Amino acid sequence: MKSSGVTCIIPLYNESLNVTHVLSRIVKLPFITQLICVDDGSTDDSALKISTHFPQVELVRLPQNMGKSYAVKSGLAYAKYDTIMLIDADMQNIVVSEIKTAFKLYDSHQADMLILGWKSDNAFFRAMRGDIIISGGRFLKKRDLEKVFEIFKFQRYALEVAINRYMIGHKKTTCWFQTSAHNTFQTEKYGFIRGWKSAFEEGYSVMSSSQFGIVDQFFNFRPKKLMAEIAEIEDEVIN
Repeated sequence: MKSSGVTCIIPLYNESLNVTHVLSRIVKLPFITQLICVDDGSTDDSALKISTHFPQVELVRLPQNMGKSYAVKSGLAYAKYDTIMLIDADMQNIVVSEIKTAFKLYDSHQADMLILGWKSDNAFFRAMRGDIIISGGRFLKKRDLEKVFEIFKFQRYALEVAINRYMIGHKKTTCWFQTSAHNTFQTEKYGFIRGWKSAFEEGYSVMSSSQFGIVDQFFNFRPKKLMAEIAEIEDEVIN
């Protein structure tokens, strides 16, 4: 493992419509020294698009869909650097300069984790602090993420709350930075019925993971919000 550099891990499942958008932004980040995409058993042409348009990406292909947590763990096995950036393959409105600023803040504050807060049009979701608690965009140390998988046993979709639980339990320094990015809701990807079914399954999986105390995280997980000068955010929001 090398200390200087950042490994970015992007798990994906049938994200043919979104992953190239995400990668087109991530490849512009100068601090990313290793970029890993983990195709979690996709049945679309996600892997083909990645290998065709982004040959610099290390593509890990799983034979069947195992869930986001397993995909991230699989990608972690290939990580060469001690700083990990996690980001979802369905993010929209990624602003390169915001991510650059977030990394500078993470580094300068010597934080153990920085969460990339994302925007949501859903007022209930914002009120429940889901845009922070279950945000898939994060900077953290490889050793901490390895410990999360070593200590906890959890379901397919509980990765973020498991990481939060680890950070709380080990009194790690955590912070967050607001970005313009937002997730693609499942109905946009899978249609109305299948989309809501997927959203319900994911929500139930997270809520039922009582060992992580997501209700407790709602009240007590309070990472420090970091601010940046407006001048540092120089790019336009690119749709």
